[in-house]
Amino acid sequence: MALSSIETALTKHIRSLLQTHFSTKSLKRLACSISLISCLCAGSVLLFALFTPVLQHQLHYTQFQINIIGSFTSIGMYLPLPVLGYLSDCHGPVLLSVISVLFFSPGYTLAATVVQNDWSFWYLAISFGLIGCATSALYFTALLTCAKIYPKSKGLTISAPVTCYGLSSLIGSRVLKLSCLQKNGELDLYRCFKFFSFLYLFLGLFNWVSASVVSIERDVLLRKHEDGENTPLLTDPNQEHENNDDLVPNLKSKFLKFIKDISTYVLLFSLLLSIGPSEMYITNMGSLVKAITPNSLISDQVAIHAVFSTLSRLSLGALSDFLVTNYQISRSWLLLSIIVLGF
Repeated sequence: MALSSIETALTKHIRSLLQTHFSTKSLKRLACSISLISCLCAGSVLLFALFTPVLQHQLHYTQFQINIIGSFTSIGMYLPLPVLGYLSDCHGPVLLSVISVLFFSPGYTLAATVVQNDWSFWYLAISFGLIGCATSALYFTALLTCAKIYPKSKGLTISAPVTCYGLSSLIGSRVLKLSCLQKNGELDLYRCFKFFSFLYLFLGLFNWVSASVVSIERDVLLRKHEDGENTPLLTDPNQEHENNDDLVPNLKSKFLKFIKDISTYVLLFSLLLSIGPSEMYITNMGSLVKAITPNSLISDQVAIHAVFSTLSRLSLGALSDFLVTNYQISRSWLLLSIIVLGF
């Protein structure tokens, strides 16, 4: 599988620098560490519940306006996913890391400007749409990097980033309690958004480095394959003899087949039913907590939600693998059962 021209251009110099100073084993560990740290910091959108009381109290946003902002966040997170996946397949995860840099830091900078100048809530909605897209790009950069550099340990390389991402809101809720991010006993949204702007700028750059390791590993496996050694771990055995020039057309063909498949839209509808209530709950959690238990700390509720949502994802993943492997139960029926249970 040949590197795309975009991936080559984005990683050429950094790959040369990394290969000169680090061994392959060290590069893998470095890339995995950066990816996991990124996942631990990637869930700032899950902290939206901490922002809502300030938006209501200081900027006088209505609950309807706050839900519009939350909806834009969800649109940014989920709507571009097929495009992000396609870009990653064609050009590697390094392109997703670039997208996260281009969207994350400007998104939070715009949010900070909106708060500082009391602009229309629509500008804040747009900024969180960018933040949502950047969140997905950063998360999938980290996930794909781990999966591709350790292809023999897929269970661990998928569950570890998922767990770290789930715990990111737990860590974030503790960080936002720091006095430097508070003002008059309340969260200072301007300082908070500027903090996230700088944080994600550095995280995006480090992820660009870690994603470049995928290109290095792919180059090594390609050379081994061309020399007649073992089949590369990162390629499909059924495509060993595929012409490199046919890579992008074949990916386009697969993508078109994917969007024409009726089961794709059944899955999309199912995800809308299952994901929507969760996102709405996160958006409205701050207001719900204040209305039902005024003396409770919203940050504690966010932390509790983060722990149990992470445990439930891991438990359900393990349970579905067990049921599919041992009892041949279709994942579609499992998904339907979850939706009915949620209803």
